[in-house]
Amino acid sequence: MNSDGSSNVIEREQLRGFISSLRDRWYYIVLPGLILGVLAMAVSLLTTPVYAASATMYVTSGDDSNVQAAYQGSLASQQRIASYAQLASSDAVISSAVSESHIPISSEDVREKLSTSWDPDTVLLNVTVEDSDRSKAVVLANSLASSLQDYVESLETPAGGGSPMAKLTTVTPAVEPSVPVSPDIEKNTLIGVAVGLLFGLLAVMFVSRLTNRIQTPTDVVEVTESPVLAVVPRFPSSAESPVSFGTGSSPAAEAYRRLRTNLSFIGVDSPYRRFAVTSALEGEGKTTTAVNLAVCLSEVGCRVVVVDADLRRPMVAVRLGVNPDIGFTDFLSGRAALEDVLQSTSFSGVDALAGGQIPPNPAELLTSQRASEAINALSSLYDYVIVDTPPVLPVTDAVIASKLVDGVIVVVRSGASRRPDLESMLSHLDRADAAVVGVVLGDAQARAGYYAASYAMEYGQAGVGDSADK
Repeated sequence: MNSDGSSNVIEREQLRGFISSLRDRWYYIVLPGLILGVLAMAVSLLTTPVYAASATMYVTSGDDSNVQAAYQGSLASQQRIASYAQLASSDAVISSAVSESHIPISSEDVREKLSTSWDPDTVLLNVTVEDSDRSKAVVLANSLASSLQDYVESLETPAGGGSPMAKLTTVTPAVEPSVPVSPDIEKNTLIGVAVGLLFGLLAVMFVSRLTNRIQTPTDVVEVTESPVLAVVPRFPSSAESPVSFGTGSSPAAEAYRRLRTNLSFIGVDSPYRRFAVTSALEGEGKTTTAVNLAVCLSEVGCRVVVVDADLRRPMVAVRLGVNPDIGFTDFLSGRAALEDVLQSTSFSGVDALAGGQIPPNPAELLTSQRASEAINALSSLYDYVIVDTPPVLPVTDAVIASKLVDGVIVVVRSGASRRPDLESMLSHLDRADAAVVGVVLGDAQARAGYYAASYAMEYGQAGVGDSADK
């Protein structure tokens, strides 16, 4: 599967998880919508309403003695409207209107309440006044229209006398409005609901990102019936190699010993000796788990081989300090015998079958007969065969490799792995009839506090660092 296909699979799984979160937490969205909607309605009802009263005026210019004169007069009227609109807020017009209205109000207050509007395609000018007192708004609008009409007439009358070149005529006086222009209760309520729904949606996204992260063994149990085989604390950032299993060993070493013990109880009648170690995505600790499990098994006298079946990004050679250029792919392609590519490590009882050169067709190699022959041959030479595989969701290699072993160990990283990804991975393995023997929860010390609570009194605080692993 190419990288685009892998990312598409992951994106679909993440989308499915988000949709599931929306379905489970619908009240996170609905409740804020209802609350903000009610609050917006209440504020609107308590806000003093403002009414708008408008007087419509008709602008005429020249005469209409003939068609040409009428047309030119119409154009002249349209050109004058913008000027008349500005004159409406002039001191001369407002002062005259205030005197005519007999309302005790300053010119500045009138100017703040006044607005004008017009359609460029017509010769109609609207003079509007907004006020909490609807009667006052009507009186002021009509007074302003009358004052503007008189002022325009005086301006448009020639100095030598005669008829005005243009004039304003009030065609629709202002009347007392029945409905306020603000607040718009319906609009404000809808905006409140919309904003509440948006906040709720963002809350679901935030909560889902938190709650979808697996933190503790309880989170794992909620996703799968497979047992939690071990809870491993976080390593110091310098721990590229396996943890120390010597005297005064760390909580991490004890966690891997617990993993070793729990694996010994699996398949009592027919003990499991071949395990694949995988995860949903990269960076969750599968290689670290595979290598440390192998070293831990050798501690009790077992002969163990670690097989790097992650033929896309092999890392076992780096962790065990062996030659990465020869390994599994050399055998699978027929270029070398199995005994020629096995390498001993610095850990007594632990050998490594590195990945070798990265091939163009890893999935095809893992499905070959030689892959099965290799694992069977290694099973006859070693007590345990630990197979490090690629993550399950991006590629199919891990599912293929699961058919070569007795059981699959799933690795989950506390605070990083997501529930939908774990669910999807287990679904893929289940469809392949893979035997998932259990889950290892890693990085628990720094992320979840679980390990600290369980082991602090016995072992003391473990070092905290960054052990990000592929």
